[in-house]
Amino acid sequence: MDSIKFYELQKTLKENDIMFCYSGYVTQKILVAIGETIKKKLEVEETDLGKTKKVFSIFVEGVQNVIRYSADSIGESDELDNEVRYGIVTIGNNPEGITVRCGNLIFNKDVNRMKERVSLIEGKDKDELKKLYKKQMMEGPEEGSKGASLGFLEMARRAGHPLEFSFEEVSDDYTFFCINAII
Repeated sequence: MDSIKFYELQKTLKENDIMFCYSGYVTQKILVAIGETIKKKLEVEETDLGKTKKVFSIFVEGVQNVIRYSADSIGESDELDNEVRYGIVTIGNNPEGITVRCGNLIFNKDVNRMKERVSLIEGKDKDELKKLYKKQMMEGPEEGSKGASLGFLEMARRAGHPLEFSFEEVSDDYTFFCINAII
């Protein structure tokens, strides 16, 4: 990327009031380090403690989704601590609140399964999400899941607005999956 494109990227981020952006390979250790940086940034801005906790929780769940499910990875591993996968995350401000947006490539063959997971929480109010969360806790993780199958539910419960999901097919093999949460 030449310097003018790099500048334009910075300008676009600033125009959209993005306070944090990370695009690259991510691991559990990087997640922890970035999380500490974000907490510190929100403290310096004197963000309400409750809102800070929600932003941090949604950030962690979103990045863990990248670590577990991004199709763009280095090597193969079944251990979360050893997974290295590519994605993007931004945190910014907008008139409705603080936004956390995460995105990564998924295999086209996985799109329908992801859409089914998303459809379980779309349109649910806080009480319905709470009941669904408790039900999922009792049932345990979905078959083939690398986590407790609670990530989207946790994000939806903590967000101040309904989560926004998008699926953009980018090739014969891949779709770009994006989650946007407003706190």
